[in-house]
Amino acid sequence: GVTIENNVIADVEGTAMKADGTHGMPNLRLLNNTFHAAGHGVDLRIGHPGAVVANNIFDKVSSLGDQPVATHNLVARARRGSDYGDHAILSAPAFTDRWTLELAPGSAGIDAGTSAYGPATDLLGRHRANDPQVGDTGAGPTPYADVGALERTLPRPAVAPGPAQRR
Repeated sequence: GVTIENNVIADVEGTAMKADGTHGMPNLRLLNNTFHAAGHGVDLRIGHPGAVVANNIFDKVSSLGDQPVATHNLVARARRGSDYGDHAILSAPAFTDRWTLELAPGSAGIDAGTSAYGPATDLLGRHRANDPQVGDTGAGPTPYADVGALERTLPRPAVAPGPAQRR
């Protein structure tokens, strides 16, 4: 099967991703990706045997209900009557800026993914981090994984300089 994980796909004029075929893409794994300003969005067209679609941020996506596993995906522009799977988050995310597409403080999708399917690290190799200011609504052994390609990291506290050393 094909695994597509921890990618940022942005500023696409056409279709950001399309998966189809007579027999689908068996065991397709679409995990922790961020699709933003993705033209016509993501179109999986048909059910893919054994597919897992989890922890993605979609600005636009066709229905995910035909996939064997579709869970904990954030859909910014949901269409009425579409099935986006289990634990879908139907809300626009807030990003720190337009270029990195890391979730901003208080954004939907923070601590809302499932570690049952997602990778242990994000696009930059950072481990999943619990944001104590956000309730954990995710699932799996690490119920605080963020959705999307980038894990929100908390700023490190400033360290006060120590006393000056004498020479």
